[in-house]
Amino acid sequence: YFGAHERILVCITPRANVPDMIETAKTIAEKFHAELIVAYVNQPNISPSDRAALEDKLQTARAAGACIEILEGEDPVSAILEFAKARRITQLFIGHSQRSGLGPRLWGNPVDKLIQRSRGMDVRVFPQ
Repeated sequence: YFGAHERILVCITPRANVPDMIETAKTIAEKFHAELIVAYVNQPNISPSDRAALEDKLQTARAAGACIEILEGEDPVSAILEFAKARRITQLFIGHSQRSGLGPRLWGNPVDKLIQRSRGMDVRVFPQ
């Protein structure tokens, strides 16, 4: 499409597999001249070790040329989707751990919710 512009949003957490996500996103961004954004939903009460891990991951993203965005919101899924819609994101990269348990099967996990609500975006899920 004429005037179409790819925008990639990589959502990270302190435990996300950021190198793989960033490397893949950067390759696509370079190939398609896409905007690369890395976002984190602020969690004020994270541990010092998670805070240090997050800072390290944000530095990796900056080194790859990504624009960094810190999102705010009670519900991380809604915060990510509102930002993605406002910025017209076309590709969403998220991490997912393979946790099991009754809760996610009954109510769905954040990754499932993101995928279900991400109309108009390609979603890529990376194992954590």
